[in-house]
Amino acid sequence: MVLPGMAADTLRVLVIGNSFSVDAVEQELWPLAHHSGMELCIGSLYRGGCSLREHAVGLQRGDSLYSYRLIADGRRRVRDSVTLREALHERRWDIVTLQQVSDLSGVTDSLAPWLTILIDSIRVAQPAARLAWHRTWAYDVGARHPGFARYANDQRTMDDSIARCTAHLLEAYPIDLLIPVGEAVQRARRRARGGCLTRDGYHLRYDYGRYLAACVWFEALTGVRPRSGRYDVPWYGSQYEPEPRCARAMRQVRTAATQRRCRRDAHRAVKK
Repeated sequence: MVLPGMAADTLRVLVIGNSFSVDAVEQELWPLAHHSGMELCIGSLYRGGCSLREHAVGLQRGDSLYSYRLIADGRRRVRDSVTLREALHERRWDIVTLQQVSDLSGVTDSLAPWLTILIDSIRVAQPAARLAWHRTWAYDVGARHPGFARYANDQRTMDDSIARCTAHLLEAYPIDLLIPVGEAVQRARRRARGGCLTRDGYHLRYDYGRYLAACVWFEALTGVRPRSGRYDVPWYGSQYEPEPRCARAMRQVRTAATQRRCRRDAHRAVKK
């Protein structure tokens, strides 16, 4: 199915996630791609705090768990009470992305058997789609998320755990593409604006944080480095409002997102 006005060569991406995927794809990604001369159709399946286990069990039961946000042509269409199976079969998807809930993102034992169930179902529904893994970020120092205790309330411990879990996942499961937002966030934290990438200790700020994540997603999905310059962000009438962004700070986070190692990891197909 091609929406009216949608180019036939539009890249179609289905995102199976939670609030961290909302941070990454629902604000900056479409306008950043459009500004760079590429068109995306983003299907975002949102359920707050949803783990791989909940995604898999909901899929097996046919539960209508999700708020489904379709972002294309500069518009955002929302449909509630959607099943994962419905979204998988709605259209041809070029890429389907998965992620773990943030507090379990560094826990290897939380992957099985749920990730296998999801991957098998995606392969049946979308045999030509590439599978991508969204490597999420560690919490900020001092974050008050209850799940931070799994990592001794330590950012470095959490980031190291996520890195080990991701490395295991890429070896053990047929994932085609890595979207290393967590790595870019950690690198950005070591730069001038690194201390203010989240708004509550774990969700990304609406301005610099979401912009950073979108840069990584765009480059991982397309292999193209994001273009610099200003563009209009469609706020979709949501609860948040745009915050002023200075050009220097945007250059800093863009550079953090596209350093050599991050580009290499984002572009590399892990398994052919």
